[in-house]
Amino acid sequence: EIAVLVSQDGENFTEVAPATQYQFDPATGNRHPTIDFDSVEASFVKVVFTMNSASRTDGAQAAEICVY
Repeated sequence: EIAVLVSQDGENFTEVAPATQYQFDPATGNRHPTIDFDSVEASFVKVVFTMNSASRTDGAQAAEICVY
């Protein structure tokens, strides 16, 4: 599961995209489409991994995250 939170001060975060389970498929390059949420002003973005959908590993990982 992945959730997205934002903050202006780096201490008080607001969830803008709730934790959602995404399936990553090696056959398609393990890519996931954009996680959309309403436009907000933020100085800090926190991406929280709360669960790994792959049974072969316990940890979560990300190779690249882009925020627009």
